[in-house]
Amino acid sequence: MGKTKKLKKAKGITLIALIITIIILIILAGISIASLSGQNGILNKAIYAKEEQRGASVQEAKDLWEINNEANEYAQNSNSESLSELLTRLVNEKLLTEDEKDEIIGNEEKGIEATGKVEIGSRTKAT
Repeated sequence: MGKTKKLKKAKGITLIALIITIIILIILAGISIASLSGQNGILNKAIYAKEEQRGASVQEAKDLWEINNEANEYAQNSNSESLSELLTRLVNEKLLTEDEKDEIIGNEEKGIEATGKVEIGSRTKAT
């Protein structure tokens, strides 16, 4: 009779441990889902960081283009890349969209006036 009581007690403890483990896993899953989604979630931060990186890349390309044009002026070299060529290159590199390009230099066919600037992430790029 003593062995039967010990077996029943052992099975009960195992069942309680299983239930506690399942509850802990549910709590951890809820925390993981909350950290992935939501306003300050990892996914939103990744999207924001991608836009910021794209904006920084466009800014860097513009700065290098300006420096290259100044160097070509001093060297009296006429191989300078035009603004339109720069923007086309950035569109091909997928750093700018066609709409952003049109916003900067305008597009008569679409009826878009040139603003000379575009906002990417938290940065405003002006030409």
